[in-house]
Amino acid sequence: MLSINQKTIKMTMENSFRKGYLTLIKSKQNKQFRREFIDSFLLTCDSAFYYRMIGSRNHKPFEREFIESLFKKYGVDKSDIWGDVTIRNKKNQ
Repeated sequence: MLSINQKTIKMTMENSFRKGYLTLIKSKQNKQFRREFIDSFLLTCDSAFYYRMIGSRNHKPFEREFIESLFKKYGVDKSDIWGDVTIRNKKNQ
């Protein structure tokens, strides 16, 4: 049985689209994507976007479909959207 902390981590991983967003940072399309996302979801601040990106908020099925279609517009495959990634410090590698 999963502990509460493990359930929270699993939920966060399933709802996080940080993996896809970091792909956009590499291609320098992240600012356009973020602006379009914020406008589409009628968010009032960047922090609301980041809470959604890291998976702190559950996405309804239609929201997930919209997020996937927005990533597709920017050339990110559906399999490369969901999940989190670990950013390693070069000193610790």
